Amino acid sequence: MAWKFPLAWKRKLDAGNAALHRSLDRFVSPGTPVTAFQHELLDILKEECAEVAGRASKATRFGLDETQPGQPDDNAARLGEEIGDVLVMIELVKRHCGVTDASIQVGLERKPRQLRKYMQHIPEGLEL
Repeated sequence: MAWKFPLAWKRKLDAGNAALHRSLDRFVSPGTPVTAFQHELLDILKEECAEVAGRASKATRFGLDETQPGQPDDNAARLGEEIGDVLVMIELVKRHCGVTDASIQVGLERKPRQLRKYMQHIPEGLEL
């Protein structure tokens, strides 16, 4: 006859095994967590990218030459200003977050190929 654990011990073992299995199912990153400063830089980068997206959306909807009431600049100029803000953040992220010029260069070389492959409305003879 097989020996049986008392019910209280079985419950403890089951709970312990369940906790062990839950911990094994969870991915734990081996990477170093970002510092508070890096976190803030990356948050601001995300915000600035969102502002570029919003201004590009306005330009698509209302035209690049449209000037909103109460604003001195048209959508093209305001889009340029937002892009400038992103470029500043990119430089800070490069300096303080380990992003390298080499990794950026990979994207700079890859993106035109992707655009040529997937864009639907490239004017004839236009070089990307």
